[in-house]
Amino acid sequence: MSPRVLPRLLLKSYINASGDSTIQALFMSGDSGKVAIWIPRDLYKKIEEKIAGTSFPSVEEYVVRKLENEFPAEPVYSKEEEELIRERLRRLGYIE
Repeated sequence: MSPRVLPRLLLKSYINASGDSTIQALFMSGDSGKVAIWIPRDLYKKIEEKIAGTSFPSVEEYVVRKLENEFPAEPVYSKEEEELIRERLRRLGYIE
């Protein structure tokens, strides 16, 4: 089976040592800060079916969105914002 190329993603099918059918995702956008992941073909197909007809353009976008929801980025506050937060917490009695 030949690889299917999606924007920024190359998918390759293979059979691993245990005989499981798996898809390898290789990100092709150079030094984009992304890494390759491996998921079972059955899971990939389930996701593909689930997102058919939705706003998700690819399995990659769906998986990234789910992982971003699971592991949200830590908020970054300026020094002024941090001081306002500390002051509010002091007024509320949470910190001294």
